[in-house]
Amino acid sequence: MVQGAAGETIIHPSQFQTAVERSFAMQRPATGGARRTLEFRSLPKPLTVTGRNIRLSVDEPLLPDVRGNMSVAVSVYSNELLVQKILVSLKVRTFGTVAIAARQLEQHAVLQRGDMMFQERETTATADAVVTVAAETEGRRTKRIIAAGSLLRRDALERMPAVQQNGSIVLVVRSGAVRLSAKAIAKADGVIGQMIQVQREGSHDRLYARVVADGLVEAVSERIVR
Repeated sequence: MVQGAAGETIIHPSQFQTAVERSFAMQRPATGGARRTLEFRSLPKPLTVTGRNIRLSVDEPLLPDVRGNMSVAVSVYSNELLVQKILVSLKVRTFGTVAIAARQLEQHAVLQRGDMMFQERETTATADAVVTVAAETEGRRTKRIIAAGSLLRRDALERMPAVQQNGSIVLVVRSGAVRLSAKAIAKADGVIGQMIQVQREGSHDRLYARVVADGLVEAVSERIVR
């Protein structure tokens, strides 16, 4: 700050920037290993304030994982009296270690450790959407083709189906206290709890059945699907 005439103090734009940077430096990102950078989009013009004992403060607590475009209010105090609040516009960019496709992954590829690698990438827009640890991919496969070098997003993965389309399964049919089982073919992928169409082996008849375990479905109706 520069002292002016008649007991005035001139506050320069860089001092508002420093106040915001110090406030952010006091907050550790909640996500381990995350790194942040601040890009200031606009700073106020030099501000002249009456008094010598001037203090700048970001009074509102900053959330540890805040990111993206935002405005921060900087309070200007003179002799501990609030003189003015100034808005500082900036962008908080975040960076973290995330999973990248090591090669092109085809649709329905079952992920192996060698299919991914971990690199530091910008996560400002994707922090809540990308895979950050290999354990997140266990028991999952790709929903679609993923190009080599692309971020591995959680919404591009799905649980491995308990039964797979055109795979051989066991169909259980209950009729009162009687429980019968037969071989069948799944006509679609299905996770546990999902209803799919199945076709009895050696027949063209199809039934609706609920997936109850790996390779096992239970008919929900004996009505034939036409």
